Amino acid sequence: MSLSTLADRYCPNICRPFLNRVQNSPIGKRIVSGTFWSVVGSGFGNMFTFIAIVLVARILGRETFGDFGLIQSTAATFVTFSGFGIGATATKYIAELVHTDKLRVGRIIGLNYLFTLFSSAIVAIIFYFSVPWICETKIGSVHLTDEMRWGALLLFLMTFMSTQLGVMSGFQDFKGQAAITFIIGILSIPIYITCTILGNLHGTVLGLLIITVINALINGIFIFKNSRKFYVRYSFRDAYKELPILWKFSFPTMLCGVIYSGIFWICQMMLRATPNGDAELGIFFAGLSIWSILIFAPMKLRDVMLPMLSELYGTNNHKKFCKTVIVHFLVNTLIIGILVLPIAIFSKQIMTLFGNDFTNGYGTLLLLCFFAGIYIIGNNVDQIFLSQGKAWINLAYCVTGSFVSFFVCYFLITKNCGSIGLVLAMIAGHLTRMVFWVVYFSLRSINKNQVNI
Repeated sequence: MSLSTLADRYCPNICRPFLNRVQNSPIGKRIVSGTFWSVVGSGFGNMFTFIAIVLVARILGRETFGDFGLIQSTAATFVTFSGFGIGATATKYIAELVHTDKLRVGRIIGLNYLFTLFSSAIVAIIFYFSVPWICETKIGSVHLTDEMRWGALLLFLMTFMSTQLGVMSGFQDFKGQAAITFIIGILSIPIYITCTILGNLHGTVLGLLIITVINALINGIFIFKNSRKFYVRYSFRDAYKELPILWKFSFPTMLCGVIYSGIFWICQMMLRATPNGDAELGIFFAGLSIWSILIFAPMKLRDVMLPMLSELYGTNNHKKFCKTVIVHFLVNTLIIGILVLPIAIFSKQIMTLFGNDFTNGYGTLLLLCFFAGIYIIGNNVDQIFLSQGKAWINLAYCVTGSFVSFFVCYFLITKNCGSIGLVLAMIAGHLTRMVFWVVYFSLRSINKNQVNI
């Protein structure tokens, strides 16, 4: 039974007018269908993953759980170097060309895989041998050296997996992505819990590695099926013909990720260096896991929108492009508005789920709820720039906001504001980006006498 049939059968009468409008609109049907599979399927998977993380936090305790979050964050920071923006590149160009130029799509996929394997291997090796220096001079925790070295393998796998996800998004296989997330979510509970009980922090990191390997293998199966469905053949021999894409799109996208993630990681290190820094970092990562759930649906909608906007831009369908942007913004605003209120009201009780020593971190969660709305608005604008290939413009705004976050964080951390200071710095940076976006679009409107997105 199709999604359309189910909706028609079980839709309440009060929602019938809205359903009819969606079914009569090609854009509406694609947005709703893609979002449904992304949110519902992936939502259940991420719910299982969240349960696993809560149980791990209760087993490890606040300080050790903060160490685990730091290992993940450090590896993720280096992924922005090794990934080189390849995932977003794959999404944009595959979605834009899959119906018009399958040969280029094959070359782009080949280039993505070759470059990802090369860059991730180089960065992983550098990271592995830099771990003792990072742990001693930057983190101040020599005891994390062994676990952090596992992060080199995690870095390699995460980079390759980000490219896989970019390819799948380019094919717009949202149902497949939902199925993968659901499977991984179910497997994460027994793997995480078993590994944590047997090996404490070392076991938790090993469990994360196992889950990532399984995820990458399943991704590969789904990508192979999509390639056959669209009659796309990978081309590694002629991949060099698509190298200009790396400078035009991948390089600025990578720089944006590197600067943002790097500043974010440095801010975490500043927090960790303060008195009671380990505990404050544990509170922050606990709140961040709730924040990830809060922005989950809007981020899944973003994954649907980037390939759609890229396709519409590639076919010069500017009217539908603008309409899709507006629908995207309104739906995201509605979702965030519905989710933020209950989480904010019960923030204290929610933080208690991680353990009694997390309870006093509810103020951090409240600020993260506010930050969620700002973050999602920023992602909406990012999709506009990236879908049009304006990666260098997007980089300029990213740099500005990231450095504002750094200076605000430095000031607040020195005032012993703890995890709350870190969140406030993140908010300040994203508010700065929003101001610059308003200026940019206003200037375009004045120059052209109309808003031309």
